[in-house]
Amino acid sequence: MSTDRTRIAKALGAMMRRPPHNDPSSSQTLAQIARYYQNAKPGERAAIRQTQYGLLRFKITEIASINPSLGRIYLKQGAEWGGSAYYRKTGKNCYSPTGQTHLVVPTSEVLVWVEKNPEGTKNWN
Repeated sequence: MSTDRTRIAKALGAMMRRPPHNDPSSSQTLAQIARYYQNAKPGERAAIRQTQYGLLRFKITEIASINPSLGRIYLKQGAEWGGSAYYRKTGKNCYSPTGQTHLVVPTSEVLVWVEKNPEGTKNWN
């Protein structure tokens, strides 16, 4: 019985560690996100990644303003959860930093994905 449990636990652990297969931002690192948003200027693109209700969605918007002293970036359009203020170093939402909404780099892969999946998808993890 314990060998079955061990085998199941190993299989589940491997599944939990695999990257999402249909997420164009899954390979982005915290350093890449921080570099992009620390060098960004108002008017440049921003991408909000949202995963509420098991649905992966991205919202493409523009940077409205930046407050370097607070380390924050403000977007023209906010997310459905958490609003439009984000930390430049982490991309986390200022009002819900442990939530399911954060910034990613608006790469060509993310932009193409948004064109193909304007309403998001449940087929991502």
